[in-house]
Amino acid sequence: MTLQLRSLFLLAWAGIATPALLGCASAGDTGHAAQPQLAEPQGSASPKAATTLRRAVATSAAPAGPPCPAPAPRSPVAPPWELRHRFDTCVRGPEGRWSTDRDPTDPLGFRHVLRFDGAAGESWELVVTAPTGLARRLDGTLVVLDLHSGVTLVSREGTVLRRSTHPKCGLVDALAVGFDDEITITCGYSVVRLDARGALLWQVWPFGDHYVRNVWVDTDHVAYVSGNGRVAALGADGRTLWTTSTGFNRAIGTLVWNAAGNLVFDTSMDARHSDPSESGGYSFYYDEEPNELFEVDRRGAVVRRMTYESAPPAGGWPAVLPVDEDGGHRAP
Repeated sequence: MTLQLRSLFLLAWAGIATPALLGCASAGDTGHAAQPQLAEPQGSASPKAATTLRRAVATSAAPAGPPCPAPAPRSPVAPPWELRHRFDTCVRGPEGRWSTDRDPTDPLGFRHVLRFDGAAGESWELVVTAPTGLARRLDGTLVVLDLHSGVTLVSREGTVLRRSTHPKCGLVDALAVGFDDEITITCGYSVVRLDARGALLWQVWPFGDHYVRNVWVDTDHVAYVSGNGRVAALGADGRTLWTTSTGFNRAIGTLVWNAAGNLVFDTSMDARHSDPSESGGYSFYYDEEPNELFEVDRRGAVVRRMTYESAPPAGGWPAVLPVDEDGGHRAP
């Protein structure tokens, strides 16, 4: 059984008829009390008081540095914002571009080089370990995730400010850095949240023993994630606020946003047959199912839903909002 993962573009949907391992830690695990912590953002006010200012900072300047390479579309039928899966190892902000490349001299493939190309022509390089995600904080520093469960904070000048760890819970698949610089990670079957210093706040399993894909965070610290054909909203304490199902045997694509502040995404048939290990050694083949487009509001209610086959839906694909290139995945 496979899930096709895709990176993203934000979108508006207006005026058309459209719709691993398990981690073993919890927020109360005292084994994390003494873990190293990331540096606190400099000069930050309380999260609520800083929200308006941080929004302005986040959108005040265009990204600089060379463009990040664009991955190929998943298929000719997929919506234009759906891209084939890749880790976000290239991001841009007003200061410049951060990108990583594998060091060809390392036969094991763990050694990578993080490179910064600045808006003023400056550049630096830093050795990092198998990075799986990058995201720019709103103060211009960079969060680097790696396969060794590491969370590293790097200054704009290329200095490692602090390194922390998150629970060992499988593949780190997606990353979001909130307006308050809290870090939210999809990790195997779980979602992990760290505070701005890198300390563990909570870890939850919103879809049980199913992988979690996609993550967005908003100004109320709510995280929006997907997995096992469902979309869920997790509150500031990790509690599930709501879950919306798209049906049996569905794989959910990239979560994106429209101008109304609603989630929009597409779904496709997840598997062609059952898993023999779960069905007595037999493969039971499923009937073909069409792709679908969904629009879901922030209460979890389905606003629009429609199927499409081998061509865009009537009226064309929904228009898109520009995506922030800094990897922060902050909900508009």
